[in-house]
Order: sequence, then structure tokens, then C-alpha cells
Amino acid sequence: MERNNKKIDFLHKNNLKDAKRIELKQDASHRKYERIVKDNGETLIFMDAPPAKEKVKQYISVANFLRDNKLSAPEILTADVENGFLLIEDFGDSSYTKLLSGDIKLSDDINEEIMYKKAIDTLVHLHQLPSDSASLSKYDDNMLVKESLRFIDFYIEVLNGDRISAALREEFIVILKHLLSLTKTTSNVVVLRDYHADNLMWLEDREGHNKVGILDFQDAVIGTPVYDMVSLLEDARRDVPSKITEKMFSRYLHSFPNISSKEFAASYAIYGVQRNLKIVGVFARLATLHKNRSYLFLLPRVWRHINNDLRHPLLLPLKNWLQKVVPMQLKI
Repeated sequence: MERNNKKIDFLHKNNLKDAKRIELKQDASHRKYERIVKDNGETLIFMDAPPAKEKVKQYISVANFLRDNKLSAPEILTADVENGFLLIEDFGDSSYTKLLSGDIKLSDDINEEIMYKKAIDTLVHLHQLPSDSASLSKYDDNMLVKESLRFIDFYIEVLNGDRISAALREEFIVILKHLLSLTKTTSNVVVLRDYHADNLMWLEDREGHNKVGILDFQDAVIGTPVYDMVSLLEDARRDVPSKITEKMFSRYLHSFPNISSKEFAASYAIYGVQRNLKIVGVFARLATLHKNRSYLFLLPRVWRHINNDLRHPLLLPLKNWLQKVVPMQLKI
């Protein structure tokens, strides 16, 4: 009740107390969103992000970094950082997910391939920026391994009820650290971490890569350029056709001729497995501890991604480890 009173006070101070408010679909975070409709029909988004649980300052910082560098992040109109209340630009309802699923009709001159080309062009632009100007923490191997251990902690041990020995757990860590050590072939960039169809908006009235509106970037870090490629093309919530994935690889690498396509493909497979094992763990946690079992319906697609990435020869040690602990999930 106290937080609700603070929310009302914030809206009142911004002359929005009596404006129409439409609750928007909530994601897996602690953030809540409402569309505010003013009397003149103008809309904006109200973000309720409890500062004890959400990175409010970093959200603002990354939004400003992206906008300052000619990328389409929402403009921060007003912010109460102490309480975690923000009024931000409204990008509308045309998310990649809704457009590509048919919930919203695409224009006749727009298709899936064009939309993914623009998403890749956005990454190309982002990855050409000096990462040190973003003032973000490093996505180092220890952090990546820690995230992947959610697979053991929540998928294997909580969801499946199995126990992993200390020796098997240590073997997993050693294998993953070795694999990550093989990926240090490209310069670090700003990594948005959740760069996928649910968090991308199609902004019809903008040009070039600015047609891609970027949401959900408060967890951005400095790391490998491969990570957001995996996030985009190995989407947990929708299938990206293999022909489009191949074209997007070529489009990205064409902009960075100094990157070896062979080394990039190896890094992609390694980070693909790392990210997808983490996602399996995160979804298991949401299903068990948060009682949201809808995430379990997404797991078969994530396992398909894992199996595809495990085809790379470098990943044989991890494939053998997974064969020992989750043999029913491996289709190779």
C-alpha cells in the first residue's frame, strides 16, 4: 500500500493522476509497466521498478548511452530513482514477437528476413562503439560459469530431483572454463544480454537500424559480441529459420572482415550452450520456486538449441558430460 501511495504521488507530481492507465503484460522481472494515456491522446510508459530488486540507475545510464550513440532506446522523460518510478517513451505495441506471430499485421514491404537484417545492423552499429565509454561491468568467465550452474542447481537438482556429486559439478566447471578460454578472439563490446524478439520493437517511422527499438537492457555488460547474436538467433520463445540464421551470420561478418568466420562459429556454439544451459536453469527456477510452470513449455526448443550447438567438435567434452547426467535430452 505504501508503494502504491508513492506511485500515485509520482503520477500526481507529473500531472498524470487522473490519466487513463492500461496495465501491460509483465515479464519475469520485478518490473511492472503501464501505458499512460493523456487527455490529448498522447501516450507514455510508466515503469515501476523497485530499486531494491531492479537496476534503476543502470537502466537510465544504458538508455542514455544507447540514445547518445544513435540507437533506438526509449527516452527517459522523468525519473524518481530513489523509488524506482520512471516515465519513458512509448514505442507502441509492434514488437518483433507480435509482428512475426501474426498478432499484428506486417506491412506488405516488410518480412521476417528484413526485420532480422535490421536487428543485425543494430548489433553491428553497437559493436563498433568503444565499449569503455559505457561504464559497465565485465562479463567474465567466473560470472558466465556461475550463471550456467543454475542448470545444475535448479534443472537437475530442484526440477528433476537428482543430485550431482561434487566431482561431477567440478568437472562441469573445468570443462566450461576451458571452452570459454577458447573464445578470446574478438574485442569486447557492449552486451545487452536479452536481445531477442520479445525485447525488440519495430518502429515503422524510423530509418535504418533505428527502426529497431531496444527494450530490457538494464543488465548490460562488457563482453563478447557473440553473446547477443546467440540471444537473437537462438531465441527461447520462437524458431528462427536456419536460412535466416545463416544469412544473418554472413551479414554480421561482412561488417567485420577481420573476424575469422571459423573462430566466430566456434565461439557462437560455446556461448550458445552456455546461455541455453543457463536458460534451462532459469526456467526451471521460475517453474519451481515461482510456480510459473508455463516456462517448462519452452524447454524443448532450448534443448534443440543446445543439441545443435553440441555438434561442434570443440564441445565434445561437454556433450559427454551431459550424456552422463541428462542422456534423455541429447538427440545427437
